[in-house]
Amino acid sequence: MSSSLHPRIVSWRPYGSSGLLAEFGSSQETLEAYWRCVGGPFAECVPGAKTIYFESSRIAGSELVSLVSGLLDQSPRETDASMVREHSFEVCYDGADLDNVSSLTGFSVEEIIHRHSKAEYTVAFLGFSRSFPYLAGLDPAITVPRLATPRTSVPAGSVGMGAGYTGIYPMSSPGGWQLLGHTDAVLFDATNDPPSILTTGDLVRFVRV
Repeated sequence: MSSSLHPRIVSWRPYGSSGLLAEFGSSQETLEAYWRCVGGPFAECVPGAKTIYFESSRIAGSELVSLVSGLLDQSPRETDASMVREHSFEVCYDGADLDNVSSLTGFSVEEIIHRHSKAEYTVAFLGFSRSFPYLAGLDPAITVPRLATPRTSVPAGSVGMGAGYTGIYPMSSPGGWQLLGHTDAVLFDATNDPPSILTTGDLVRFVRV
């Protein structure tokens, strides 16, 4: 697969002695930039919502910016299908915030579940806590803000959404996302290598049970 997006660095700043934090205009541009740069001559290539952290043991500063910009200027490459992994997670839609999301969107709970479960999502980045996946691809019609007051504890496996993303809590932690349901899938296991079963660019589908 390929993209017609042409990502550009909006701003950048040095990060440590050999790193670069580059900012992009959107989450879509960030993901496209990641695909063009991952596997390049970097010791680290770590995406965020609209940023990517690059590290090179050979060069730094403006030279590193030039290297990244050169990769971004290349024609979009076809992504090797073997690089994209697909995951399906069974979800029980029994979340505490379904009624609240229904009130905010004007859709019935059944319609919210239908729209959430029919979409295909892409792991934009991992963050917040170990292996927490920020999944892009949420239906804009059911996009809602985070809770005004976060919960002090959200159970592991909770499926929620907020601020344009949906995701799964890999472990019990505080959190402010609107909870839609839960899954028994284990996203993080410290005894595995790598410990996270998801990585940037993976495709995720939810199966209602």
